[in-house]
Amino acid sequence: MKLRNVLAAVLIISLVLVSFAFVACGENKDTSLTLNGKYVIVDIKDDPDGTTIEELDEMYKDMDMDLTDNLYISFSDSSRFKLVLFGKTEAEGTFTQDGDVLALNASDGRVSKADISGGKVTWVYENGAILVFQMSK
Repeated sequence: MKLRNVLAAVLIISLVLVSFAFVACGENKDTSLTLNGKYVIVDIKDDPDGTTIEELDEMYKDMDMDLTDNLYISFSDSSRFKLVLFGKTEAEGTFTQDGDVLALNASDGRVSKADISGGKVTWVYENGAILVFQMSK
Protein backbone atom coordinates (compact mmCIF):
# COMPACT_ATOMS: atom_id res chain seq x y z
CA MET A 1 0.00 0.00 0.00
CA LYS A 2 2.79 2.38 0.92
CA LEU A 3 4.60 1.69 -2.38
CA ARG A 4 1.42 2.44 -4.32
CA ASN A 5 1.07 5.82 -2.57
CA VAL A 6 4.70 6.67 -3.29
CA LEU A 7 4.29 5.70 -6.96
CA ALA A 8 1.08 7.74 -7.22
CA ALA A 9 2.82 10.78 -5.71
CA VAL A 10 5.77 10.38 -8.09
CA LEU A 11 3.38 10.10 -11.05
CA ILE A 12 1.47 13.24 -10.03
CA ILE A 13 4.68 15.23 -9.49
CA SER A 14 5.99 14.03 -12.87
CA LEU A 15 2.79 15.11 -14.64
CA VAL A 16 2.95 18.53 -13.00
CA LEU A 17 6.60 18.98 -14.02
CA VAL A 18 5.88 17.87 -17.60
CA SER A 19 2.96 20.28 -17.87
CA PHE A 20 5.20 23.13 -16.65
CA ALA A 21 7.79 22.16 -19.25
CA PHE A 22 5.18 22.34 -22.03
CA VAL A 23 4.03 25.75 -20.85
CA ALA A 24 7.61 27.01 -20.70
CA CYS A 25 8.33 25.72 -24.22
CA GLY A 26 5.06 27.00 -25.67
CA GLU A 27 4.75 29.71 -28.30
CA ASN A 28 5.61 33.16 -27.05
CA LYS A 29 2.43 35.20 -27.40
CA ASP A 30 4.09 38.46 -26.38
CA THR A 31 3.35 40.82 -29.28
CA SER A 32 4.90 43.89 -27.77
CA LEU A 33 7.61 45.69 -29.67
CA THR A 34 10.19 48.12 -28.52
CA LEU A 35 8.74 50.97 -30.49
CA ASN A 36 11.68 53.16 -31.30
CA GLY A 37 12.48 53.99 -34.89
CA LYS A 38 10.98 54.31 -38.33
CA TYR A 39 8.36 51.84 -39.54
CA VAL A 40 7.90 52.02 -43.31
CA ILE A 41 4.86 51.01 -45.35
CA VAL A 42 5.04 47.40 -46.55
CA ASP A 43 1.43 46.65 -47.51
CA ILE A 44 -1.97 48.20 -48.20
CA LYS A 45 -5.11 46.12 -47.80
CA ASP A 46 -8.77 46.81 -48.56
CA ASP A 47 -8.19 50.24 -50.10
CA PRO A 48 -11.59 51.42 -51.42
CA ASP A 49 -9.79 52.97 -54.41
CA GLY A 50 -8.05 49.68 -55.17
CA THR A 51 -4.57 51.17 -54.67
CA THR A 52 -1.85 48.59 -54.06
CA ILE A 53 1.58 48.94 -52.50
CA GLU A 54 3.11 47.98 -55.85
CA GLU A 55 1.30 50.82 -57.64
CA LEU A 56 2.39 53.36 -55.05
CA ASP A 57 5.97 52.13 -55.17
CA GLU A 58 5.99 52.43 -58.99
CA MET A 59 4.46 55.92 -58.80
CA TYR A 60 7.20 57.12 -56.43
CA LYS A 61 9.91 55.48 -58.54
CA ASP A 62 8.57 57.34 -61.60
CA MET A 63 9.07 60.57 -59.63
CA ASP A 64 12.61 59.46 -58.59
CA MET A 65 11.42 59.24 -55.00
CA ASP A 66 11.39 56.48 -52.41
CA LEU A 67 7.99 55.32 -51.17
CA THR A 68 9.37 54.55 -47.72
CA ASP A 69 10.47 58.18 -47.31
CA ASN A 70 6.89 59.31 -47.92
CA LEU A 71 4.71 56.75 -46.10
CA TYR A 72 5.90 55.82 -42.62
CA ILE A 73 5.27 56.05 -38.92
CA SER A 74 8.06 56.75 -36.48
CA PHE A 75 8.17 56.16 -32.75
CA SER A 76 10.54 57.56 -30.14
CA ASP A 77 11.43 56.07 -26.80
CA SER A 78 9.77 59.07 -25.18
CA SER A 79 6.36 57.70 -26.33
CA ARG A 80 6.03 60.11 -29.24
CA PHE A 81 4.92 59.21 -32.76
CA LYS A 82 4.82 60.87 -36.16
CA LEU A 83 2.70 59.58 -39.05
CA VAL A 84 3.79 60.69 -42.53
CA LEU A 85 1.45 60.01 -45.47
CA PHE A 86 2.38 61.03 -49.00
CA GLY A 87 5.29 63.11 -47.74
CA LYS A 88 3.21 65.21 -45.32
CA THR A 89 2.90 64.86 -41.57
CA GLU A 90 -0.62 63.52 -41.11
CA ALA A 91 -0.44 63.31 -37.32
CA GLU A 92 1.99 63.49 -34.45
CA GLY A 93 1.61 63.18 -30.74
CA THR A 94 1.97 60.57 -28.03
CA PHE A 95 1.25 56.87 -27.92
CA THR A 96 0.58 54.28 -25.26
CA GLN A 97 0.79 50.52 -25.62
CA ASP A 98 -1.52 47.98 -24.02
CA GLY A 99 -0.46 44.49 -25.13
CA ASP A 100 -0.83 44.35 -28.90
CA VAL A 101 -2.79 47.62 -29.22
CA LEU A 102 -1.38 51.12 -29.59
CA ALA A 103 -3.40 54.20 -28.74
CA LEU A 104 -2.20 57.09 -30.90
CA ASN A 105 -3.12 60.45 -29.38
CA ALA A 106 -2.48 63.18 -31.94
CA SER A 107 -1.67 66.68 -30.77
CA ASP A 108 -4.78 67.97 -32.60
CA GLY A 109 -7.03 65.80 -30.40
CA ARG A 110 -7.60 62.91 -32.83
CA VAL A 111 -7.26 59.47 -31.32
CA SER A 112 -6.79 56.25 -33.25
CA LYS A 113 -5.64 52.72 -32.59
CA ALA A 114 -3.09 50.49 -34.27
CA ASP A 115 -2.40 46.79 -33.82
CA ILE A 116 0.98 45.14 -33.36
CA SER A 117 1.53 41.63 -34.67
CA GLY A 118 4.53 39.78 -36.05
CA GLY A 119 6.78 42.84 -35.78
CA LYS A 120 4.37 44.94 -37.85
CA VAL A 121 2.15 47.89 -36.98
CA THR A 122 -1.26 47.87 -38.67
CA TRP A 123 -3.33 51.04 -38.80
CA VAL A 124 -6.67 51.75 -40.51
CA TYR A 125 -6.71 54.96 -42.54
CA GLU A 126 -9.84 57.15 -42.43
CA ASN A 127 -11.04 55.78 -45.81
CA GLY A 128 -10.90 52.20 -44.48
CA ALA A 129 -7.63 51.19 -46.13
CA ILE A 130 -5.43 49.06 -43.90
CA LEU A 131 -1.82 50.25 -43.85
CA VAL A 132 0.88 47.88 -42.64
CA PHE A 133 4.24 49.22 -41.44
CA GLN A 134 7.44 47.36 -40.56
CA MET A 135 10.69 48.52 -38.95
CA SER A 136 12.97 50.13 -41.53
CA LYS A 137 16.12 48.15 -42.29
